[in-house]
Amino acid sequence: MIADLIAPRLAALPGEWLDRRYLRSRLGDLTFGQAQRSALHFANWLRKCAGVQPGDPVALCLPRSLEAVQAILGVLVAGGAYAPIAYNSPPQRLFETVQAVGPRILLTTATVRARLATVGSLPPLAILEARPGGAGLQGLLDEIETCPLIAVGHRHDLAAIYFTSGSTGLPKGVMMSQEAMAGMASWIARWNGMTATDCLASDAGLHYATAFDLLTPLYGGGSTFLIDDRDAMFPERVAEAIESEKASVWCSSATSLRLLLERGSLERRNLATLRRVEFFGEPLSPVVLRRLMEILPQAELVNFYGATEAHRIASYTVPRPLPESLDSVPVGWPADSYALSLRDEDGREVGAGETGEICVTGPRTFLGYWKDEAQTLTKRVSELGQSYRTGDLARFEEDGLLHLIGRRDQEVKLRGNRFDLGEVETVLKILPEV
Repeated sequence: MIADLIAPRLAALPGEWLDRRYLRSRLGDLTFGQAQRSALHFANWLRKCAGVQPGDPVALCLPRSLEAVQAILGVLVAGGAYAPIAYNSPPQRLFETVQAVGPRILLTTATVRARLATVGSLPPLAILEARPGGAGLQGLLDEIETCPLIAVGHRHDLAAIYFTSGSTGLPKGVMMSQEAMAGMASWIARWNGMTATDCLASDAGLHYATAFDLLTPLYGGGSTFLIDDRDAMFPERVAEAIESEKASVWCSSATSLRLLLERGSLERRNLATLRRVEFFGEPLSPVVLRRLMEILPQAELVNFYGATEAHRIASYTVPRPLPESLDSVPVGWPADSYALSLRDEDGREVGAGETGEICVTGPRTFLGYWKDEAQTLTKRVSELGQSYRTGDLARFEEDGLLHLIGRRDQEVKLRGNRFDLGEVETVLKILPEV
């Protein structure tokens, strides 16, 4: 298992890969060899100059860029845990999240740093400012001597902290282990059948757990095209990128995919290379699916179900032609990454046809919530150890197909984003008018 972790995997890339493109963007490309060298450089700086030790959190508040991915790889090689924060969040939210992380170092831009200063003073920490085009990080790397891989880390070590909506009004940090991150990246590469000729395109912000799809080329050998945050706001630009880069795999929220269909002028584009389209977060209506099938007759459409705490729990490959009787898309069949069960309010398993809460267990589920053991325990299945109670209600058909029914709590998902209504309520109560 250790050989499959991100750091040793990056250090031991096959020689024939080093000159191949790993990341592609409108601002330039990055080969596997360049990614390997920059990660080792940055890891050395983190350890020697910033004092980062295994498990220490390193906050990143950056837009999607080659530089940001190099920084993430460097943190993982150093043995630290990267905590990506949505850089375009409101200043108060940014400030609260950085405080919640309590990082050893914050990697951000001068603009974000100025916005944080309007809210208050952060506790003492090193702040590394990155400038547009990668000059900030690259200038730093050029001054650092290369270093060997110092330690490979342990599969249970903390690798990342992803923040989601919390019922208290404050962001909630989901901790992911080295094993979970590497295991999912390698599983996605295998599931997608990635080869050296494949190009994965995704528009997920770095603060979403789905963004670690960026690591899948380390296992599949293909490349990833980074659609930057600005282009991701315009379906026409996203569609243009998929076409021009000859993307073979596209992964996005269901809302982004629907907008791409409505406003991306897909009918007039050559998308023959697109063999697989994955969507998640919300169901797509049969009307939308049929339209996609007409425009993309060669593409396999896959609905994924999961959460930040447990990524890609189940999937459903949409059949062609779509059955006329289908009025909603099932969650699908459970992935072999987890042991999945449906349980009633007392924690007992329910049978086929009965409604129960989706619960998963296994080493790829989350380690817990950052600095919140009490909240972690509420999401565990008591006798299953490293487990996760999703809050989603579902039922199994006799053949094992899983159908989503609803929620058992106040969490909702809108446009692929997860919101706890308790957080909305908490913030509203602050207002004197409410």
